Amino acid sequence: MNQIRIYHVDAFTQNPFEGNPAGVVPDACRLTLTQMQKIANQLNLSETAFLLPASDPKADYRVRYFTPQEEINFCGHATVASVWLLANEYGWANRADRITLQTNIGLIPVHWDKYENQIGKVTMTQIPPEVKADCSD
Repeated sequence: MNQIRIYHVDAFTQNPFEGNPAGVVPDACRLTLTQMQKIANQLNLSETAFLLPASDPKADYRVRYFTPQEEINFCGHATVASVWLLANEYGWANRADRITLQTNIGLIPVHWDKYENQIGKVTMTQIPPEVKADCSD
C-alpha cells in the first residue's frame, strides 16, 4: 500500500485529547474496502471516516464510515471531524462556508463559522430519523 495521510481529529472540543476522537482519511480513493477496514481496525477509534470523490453532483465528497469491526452508515462526530479537517487543512474555509457530504443515509450539508480566520463551530444538518417496525413480533 502506498503512503496515505491519516488524521486523528478530536471533535466537539478546541482542546487536544478531549472531545470525541475520530480517524479521518482525506484521500481514500485508492483504498479497497478491505484496506479501509484494516486501517479502521488499526486506529482502533470508535469510527474512522474515509473521504472519496462524490458520485452525486450535489455533493462535494462521499464519506464511508468504519468502526474497527465493520462499515456503518453514518457517524456524526466523524462527519464533524472530517469537515473541520477539510476546512482547516485542505483550504475549504478559504473558498466556501459549507460543504455537502454524500453518505450511505443521504446528503449531509455541513457549514462552519469563521472567527478571526479560524474555524469555530461546525454544524451539520442531519437527515430526519426513520422509525422501522419491530420485526420480532
